[in-house]
Amino acid sequence: MRIELNDGTVSTTPAMLQYVHQKIAASLGRFAGVVDAVCVSVRDVNGPRGGVDTRCTIRATVNRSGQGVLIAEEYGQDFYAAVANATRKIRAALRHSLDRSRRG
Repeated sequence: MRIELNDGTVSTTPAMLQYVHQKIAASLGRFAGVVDAVCVSVRDVNGPRGGVDTRCTIRATVNRSGQGVLIAEEYGQDFYAAVANATRKIRAALRHSLDRSRRG
């Protein structure tokens, strides 16, 4: 499973990149056989105005037929919270999609 980070308007450090890789690997590791790539995009929506304004979008490319790309988008107070929230959401979407394909 290939993991890539597009940091957009958020300045990232090597520690942040490592956090993304660890978070994705821990949350989606069991799906590594069906997920080809994960693209994580993080943007600061409001700039210096503050608030819950860090948006994380995760796109998971699934290699099973009929599944394609799953997308989860969540907000957080900071980089870490946004990534954690979006990771939970993409894991749930992936689990739901795979369960649905097994039943049908």
